Amino acid sequence: VWFITDAGSPVGLQTARKALANGHSVVLGCRPSGYAGCKKLQDQFQWTSLLVELDPRNKALCQSAIEYIVRKWNRIDVVFCCSSSCIVGAVEECEDWHMARAIEDNVYTQVNVIRAVLPTLRAQRSGHLVFVTGITGAIGMPGLSILCTVNHCLEGLCESLAFEIAPFNLKVSIVQLPLQAMALYKTTFTAQRPEYQNSESTRIRKLLSGFRDLPPDSLTLGVRIIMSIAGTENPPLRIVAGKDAISQVRDKMRTVSEELEEFMTTCIACEIN
Repeated sequence: VWFITDAGSPVGLQTARKALANGHSVVLGCRPSGYAGCKKLQDQFQWTSLLVELDPRNKALCQSAIEYIVRKWNRIDVVFCCSSSCIVGAVEECEDWHMARAIEDNVYTQVNVIRAVLPTLRAQRSGHLVFVTGITGAIGMPGLSILCTVNHCLEGLCESLAFEIAPFNLKVSIVQLPLQAMALYKTTFTAQRPEYQNSESTRIRKLLSGFRDLPPDSLTLGVRIIMSIAGTENPPLRIVAGKDAISQVRDKMRTVSEELEEFMTTCIACEIN
């Protein structure tokens, strides 16, 4: 049994469709904005899908959704947390409400689902929580500072969560989708300041703007990865989608390693005995 927390989102809908086609039972958590796509999918798979109202920002809805699922199927095997939004703009171009909304959409939503579902997963001593971030969870990117902030925050949460729930035989995985997938999120472009007109931040802004017209099947690679690890006995904590993203992560790890070696003497000298 799959529980998809935002089945109306592009990655949620594509994953739900694939899971249902593979014979799984799927609970479609759905906001009003994504109802049409979710209802169409439910009509196609009437016996193996369940549509529930869910805005993960609402704790009560998270709790009632879990109770409904347990009454229907008596268990939850995979929890796919895919509620996300994207703020595009340099730090100086972002308002306070941009940051507040990004934290609510990308972090608080996941925390609400985690708290609601863990008692059920602990009781059955099995379950796999799968979270979606992006390359922005591994590296910093100009023009995506707010998204990088919340994705790094979520990844730190997931790493800690993995340790906390391992004694209950529960698993956690993070899937880092490629940059173009970010454009399929609910995206807000901040007002641009003239000082950043010719910066790298502007290049990223234009790149993401061009990606907005990508078809939903551009998520095929990410969905394939999600399906390949979900519910497996020993899933990875983190998996990166795409050659470009893999290269960027390797560059980041190489830089961290080189800096660590370069300043090793300084680091050791700061040790408190």
